[in-house]
Amino acid sequence: MLAVCPQCEVHFSPEVGICPGCEVYRTPLDSTVEYETIQAESLISSGRSKDELLINLVHKGFSELSADQILSDAGQRVRRTNRRTGSYRMVTGTSLMMAGGLLGAVSMGILTLYGMLAIGFTLFLAGLIQFVTGANLG
Repeated sequence: MLAVCPQCEVHFSPEVGICPGCEVYRTPLDSTVEYETIQAESLISSGRSKDELLINLVHKGFSELSADQILSDAGQRVRRTNRRTGSYRMVTGTSLMMAGGLLGAVSMGILTLYGMLAIGFTLFLAGLIQFVTGANLG
């Protein structure tokens, strides 16, 4: 997400804050906050601590309250994404367990049956944990 200076049409990162071309245009606070929220979301999902990110945002000029709100929004987005992934895993695991049960009823082979049930149960359990906690299980 790049900002565009309306005076000199230079594209630049909102993190910079001031247009590097004309050095007059300042990025609007909304776009800077959105940019920092997206960056924080990426860093939180990769495992960075919120305290470290809070310090970085305060050093960039945000008030502690604004920085805390940015990190809260980013954390909610990460948990929402992780819960969505968890629900997909639960559905996939349930489907595999049902397919394994159906194959077992048709007698396609005991190894196929146990393999599908084991993988299905593992995916279902991982999805359930991820859905409930909102944590990234990888």
